[in-house]
Amino acid sequence: MSLITSIRNDIKAAFRNDPAATNILEVLFAYPGFHQDFLRDHALVVACPKLDDFQAHLTKLTQVLKQSSVKSLKVVHMEVPCCSGLVHMVKQAIQLSGKDIPIEEVTIGIKGEILAPA
Repeated sequence: MSLITSIRNDIKAAFRNDPAATNILEVLFAYPGFHQDFLRDHALVVACPKLDDFQAHLTKLTQVLKQSSVKSLKVVHMEVPCCSGLVHMVKQAIQLSGKDIPIEEVTIGIKGEILAPA
């Protein structure tokens, strides 16, 4: 099975098990209250460490941190193993920025539940 087929199957399975999802695209965030609970009054950066250019996102995030007055970061990711790479990316960007910025990590399960708030 190809990587794309596997990802599509995972997304479809999550959609079938999420009674709040009204379409497949909502499953990419996999948490019905994502906007209300995590985005209100916050900036958002979206990245996929497995399918996107990790280095490009790392470079961009490092520059954002260097040039801004960000006081904290919350990394919200799905429970799938590749998404935990976002935490690694954020930690590297903070280190490269030369700043001391606290990180909060929240893991969302494929059924839409919060599994592990830090």
